[in-house]
Parts: sequence; structure tokens; C-alpha cells
Amino acid sequence: MTKTEDYNINLTPNEAMDIDEPMPVNIDIYLDDIFSIETTGTLITRVRLVERWVDPRLSISGERSDVRVEVVEPIWHPEGRFKHNADTHTKWDVTYLVNKGQVVKITEMTLNIYCQFDFTWFPWDWQECALIYYDATYGEDQVMFKTGNYKIHSEVNLPQWEIIKEIYEEMLTETDSGPSAAAVNANFVI
Repeated sequence: MTKTEDYNINLTPNEAMDIDEPMPVNIDIYLDDIFSIETTGTLITRVRLVERWVDPRLSISGERSDVRVEVVEPIWHPEGRFKHNADTHTKWDVTYLVNKGQVVKITEMTLNIYCQFDFTWFPWDWQECALIYYDATYGEDQVMFKTGNYKIHSEVNLPQWEIIKEIYEEMLTETDSGPSAAAVNANFVI
């Protein structure tokens, strides 16, 4: 993998190329398992997150379309995190440069997400939980998250629940530091 001479990991690819538009990043969220739903409103789940973007400042020697190179040196990447997450345990993550600057970052993690569950009328009610993934560093004018795939694994087993609705949408959200940031909302109803 090679970088341009003036590569700056603090600039989005669009900023570095003087493109006056937010850097598009495609986000796929795969809900691989739900370990528990607590009466406190905590959802403990395993998620696989796939982020894709193009950074023309990066290249692979020869630019063959069938080559995938693992990225081991620092490059620009979105600073994403899940909102209302009390604890994250990252099992593994890997970043690949595919070709012509196409970057793919895959992360598998366990999350403790707080959802506003109200079990007053259980089992005659429904509960909604939003997995909101947003960029914690760059504002909406610098990075724009785009919805890709959102899938709940077919073998997710919730003995007392049935997933009745799934929503995946692009949105803006407030961050801890104040400015609004691009986000995706992977929402499900049980």
C-alpha cells in the first residue's frame, strides 16, 4: 500500500482533495446475536459493523482489481461510536484497502446499549430499540454516513420476544461535544 506524499490522517479524503462536500461513508450493521434484554433497559448484543469509503490518496501497487491488502499503518477513518452505549468490547477489527482507494473496515463487538424499554404491560406491549451509530469527531459538514445493509441474523433467538419490525435510516444526531453529526439508525421493534 502506498500513500500520497502529503497524506494527512486528520483530513477526510474530501477535505484533502479540496472537495467541498461531506465525505460519504457507507455503513452496514449486522446484528449477529442478542445475549439479553434486561428490565433496566439494557440490551446486550453482538454486532458486526462494516464501514466503506474511498480515499484516492491510497493505492495498491499495480492496482489489480482482485487484490486486498490489510492496512496496518495509520490512515484516515471515521470516528464512529454507538449512542447510549454503556460498554463496548471489540472482539476484532481489520481494515482493508481493496483497489483504487476503496477502504473497508470490519469490526465485531459486543455492546451494552441502553434502550428505553417499558415493561409495564408485558407481554401485551411492544418495545423499540435504536442502535444509533454516529461520527464522534467530524460534523455533518465533514462526514455523511450512508445506509448500507442492516440484517438481524436469522438464528437470533429471543424466547420471550419476536422481532416484528426493522428500520434502517440516515439521520443527524447531537454529539457529546455539541455539533450535530451524521448517523445511521438501526432500529428494531420486539
